[in-house]
Amino acid sequence: MAHLKIKIDDFIIKSDRQKIFSKRNIDLALLGFVFLLGAYLNWELTTIAAFVLVSWLILNPIRSELLLKVALALMALSPMLLIGNRSGRAEEVVNWAFLFLTLAALAAMVEMRNETPKLKKSRKPGR
Repeated sequence: MAHLKIKIDDFIIKSDRQKIFSKRNIDLALLGFVFLLGAYLNWELTTIAAFVLVSWLILNPIRSELLLKVALALMALSPMLLIGNRSGRAEEVVNWAFLFLTLAALAAMVEMRNETPKLKKSRKPGR
């Protein structure tokens, strides 16, 4: 009597497997997990949003200049909120600005690390 070996691969077409396990779907699943983790730990919604944002930026890095522009815009908004007697909201905006400033610094370090090998290759030997 011959043994039948049944694998999951027999039932899933390769193209379907590639669609299911695409980078986008895996990223969305990880971000959903991060959101659920924050909800499970009873974090505030703004804290969960910051955690998801940082996780998304780790998975999909963007240029540091854009992060820096957002941080500067939020810092410019803070004095206007203070003039309008909204000190609580101004404090939240400054905290978000600090988060974006920190992310911009980290993104700049990653960009510098990625550009360093290119600079070494472009130098001519003997100089």
